[in-house]
Amino acid sequence: MTTPEPPDEPTPPSFDKDRPGAGGSAQGGSPYDTPSADPYASPYGSPYAAPGPGGAQPYGGVPGPADTIVGMPPLAALGKRLVARIIDWLILLVIAVPLAIVAAVANGNDHQALSVVAQVVTLFAAFLYEGLMLTHAGGQTVGKKVMRIRVANLADGSAPTNQSGWTRAAVWDLPAILCCGWQIVDALWCTWDQPYRQCIHDKAAKTVVVQVV
Repeated sequence: MTTPEPPDEPTPPSFDKDRPGAGGSAQGGSPYDTPSADPYASPYGSPYAAPGPGGAQPYGGVPGPADTIVGMPPLAALGKRLVARIIDWLILLVIAVPLAIVAAVANGNDHQALSVVAQVVTLFAAFLYEGLMLTHAGGQTVGKKVMRIRVANLADGSAPTNQSGWTRAAVWDLPAILCCGWQIVDALWCTWDQPYRQCIHDKAAKTVVVQVV
């Protein structure tokens, strides 16, 4: 009588190569033997990566210096800046003209003296008004408050310091005592300046005019 042979034991599956559906290599190697992409990498790239020379800049994608702060509020429209300046000048005229008339009367009612004194008093009042407002009202004059714009330091978007605020006011107002066309040139400068639309007094103080957000 012949004793039956025991059946062959099943061979255990191998996990070293050619796993079904595991993406094994054709040569039998493990798919984990070769380097792969970082499974935790963001498909959108690092949100903290600094912009390159042609990368996004804080002002609508206009290329600018690499040390500007990303996230700076948008630049103020030129029309808003003009209206704000007109409002400030109307305020100054209300203050300065009566003082100039008083000074001229005290000088013998000389019409030529009236003109000179009115100009000097108005410009000096404008210097004090602008300097005090920029440094004590968050970078806003009354006109800028109405138009919802403000002056900001270019380096970090903060309100002007005493140095930048008074420098801006001085460069805008004081040269006009000697040169009547100074403020026209200064004001027009921002119409062609790129990328920050700075007037000359902005460049001197390292400031920009931005929207209030």
